[in-house]
Amino acid sequence: MNGATRALTRPDWRRSWVFIRPEDFEGDPTYAILQPLFTQECGGCHGPMPSAGLRLTDYASTIVGSTNGAVVVPGSPDESRMIEVLTSGHCAQLTEHQLELLIRWITDGAPQ
Repeated sequence: MNGATRALTRPDWRRSWVFIRPEDFEGDPTYAILQPLFTQECGGCHGPMPSAGLRLTDYASTIVGSTNGAVVVPGSPDESRMIEVLTSGHCAQLTEHQLELLIRWITDGAPQ
């Protein structure tokens, strides 16, 4: 089963969406474009029952961050804890292209 199929067969608590594989996306990323990636790759731990209080399955919660503070600093991927964690061996293993899109999203101000 490929990633796109797997994403479309998730349980009901994950909204229905049209899944755009980050590998296929070349435009300016928004949370709406990245949300399926967050849900698929991060939602197991950072979904309805979030680890460390970090819920990544909706925009407002992603921007608010965790019990330890913000994980996204709009405009500054170097100061964003999310990038630090994902590049230092976190269990969510993003592809290089996915990570580049995430960095570009933060650099662009983390638009919704």
